[in-house]
Amino acid sequence: MKVTALLVLLLVLTVCMTALAETKVAVIYNAVYSNEYKNDQTAILSSLGWSQDFYESTQVKTLVSKLNNYDVVIFNTLYNYTNTQNLADFGKEFRDYVSSGGCLVIPDACYTQQTDWLRAIDPGLIWRCTGQPSGDEKKTATRINSDHPLMQGVDAPVLAWTAPDYYGLGMTHLVDYTNGKPAAAVMEIGKGCVVVSTLTHFHGWPSTKFLGNMMKWTKDQ
Repeated sequence: MKVTALLVLLLVLTVCMTALAETKVAVIYNAVYSNEYKNDQTAILSSLGWSQDFYESTQVKTLVSKLNNYDVVIFNTLYNYTNTQNLADFGKEFRDYVSSGGCLVIPDACYTQQTDWLRAIDPGLIWRCTGQPSGDEKKTATRINSDHPLMQGVDAPVLAWTAPDYYGLGMTHLVDYTNGKPAAAVMEIGKGCVVVSTLTHFHGWPSTKFLGNMMKWTKDQ
């Protein structure tokens, strides 16, 4: 009986520790095209064993009140394209979240309504595309910052149709276009980070390996 009770206790403790260690992700999506991009990251997050909660872009205020429940916030394709929200109103809250160890992953940073607000998190978080063709669309990236911990073992993504014309010089490039402009870059803020890119899941970004690296890197900070 004592052995059985001990085994049950160990099982309960294992379940509790697993729940505590589970990586939790908030996913922000837009209702554009009948929620077409809502599940952009579902397959990747499921393969990592990470849980996800969905917030439509109009529900960001609700998410902000719960930010500390999540390890990562991912903004899906066209996340602020329609029903545009003034996300700059929550710049302080997002900065506090990142400073405490949270991660923001912002793909599809190709439109001003999805990038201009980032300066409310940090003045150096500048990323603006003007819609000029990158000239590298559908090419596999060749300029990878493979020495950076975030990029260890990460397969080269395919490049997007446009590149930022203006970007913060304090951001660390992770993937570049052939002209040296960033396709993906990171800014460290406190214990966490903000990852911005013109890429999406269509380009293989962010990948399972990248997200795993990100969690390990931020936990080690």
